[in-house]
Amino acid sequence: MTTALVGYYDYDSLRLRYRANAAPAALDAYVLYEQPGEPGKAYKDAIPSVTSFTTDWTEQTLEGDPAGGSPGGCNITGGGIQLRSSATSLVKGSMYARLVVARGNTAYEECLCCGYVYDSKPFLSVGEHADLEMSEAIAQMDVTYTQGNAAGGAVVVDIISSAGSAFEVLYGFVTNSGTNAIQIFPATSAEVRLGSVWKNVASGAATKAGFPSVLPSATASDGDGTPNLMLIVGTDELVIQQTGAGAQNDTFRISINIRVKGALPTVSKARSTNQADVTVTSGAASFAFIS
Repeated sequence: MTTALVGYYDYDSLRLRYRANAAPAALDAYVLYEQPGEPGKAYKDAIPSVTSFTTDWTEQTLEGDPAGGSPGGCNITGGGIQLRSSATSLVKGSMYARLVVARGNTAYEECLCCGYVYDSKPFLSVGEHADLEMSEAIAQMDVTYTQGNAAGGAVVVDIISSAGSAFEVLYGFVTNSGTNAIQIFPATSAEVRLGSVWKNVASGAATKAGFPSVLPSATASDGDGTPNLMLIVGTDELVIQQTGAGAQNDTFRISINIRVKGALPTVSKARSTNQADVTVTSGAASFAFIS
């Protein structure tokens, strides 16, 4: 336990505020405190154990009973927020939680602890303030698209995050059976490119692109401007696309691992040329957690 940032606690409300997109088995929040003149004797105030969650990322407020204590307040010595996963599986997702004291049951609140909590980091102690960070949950997608239209066309794949979520690309590889060029870049939800193209491989036979690192070898020129950190946040998206018209029956394989905060991103090929004839012929056009 750590020393509290708030040194007194005098008949005030203990509140838990959380936002979540995954439901653990339960969540518990409490503080430990000492009365003046009773050093070493601990008392405990707790929010009733939470077992039902709202997971649409809307903030929820839960309130515990007012604390005990004598006039002048008592000293908080410990406590925090603890997530408990089910007996059979871990929670894949995240929860932002704040444990606060509401002074005199008013809107004036003092924060005891706050931060993002995950299945692999299930505890925040009083006095700890965590910055926005990625979870340890890793997801993977390995999918092959085939352009079945007689006129051919380029395959465009959008990997789309969502409000309150984010993903970081750890590593990936794209292979193309035809002569299409390959581009990889971040974009807004309106498909407006953000900044420079992260990866730009010129057209050629059997083009390929690795990211975020430079390819050790390539069959076409590899214009690599990929940053070390490929982070997509909010409702932005990662675009992985062929440019130029490919031939009928050309394939486009995307193998990618990401670190996820919040919900898994969705995957769309809707902006492909002749997209109705672009089909998944191997793997699945969706992410699945692997750790």
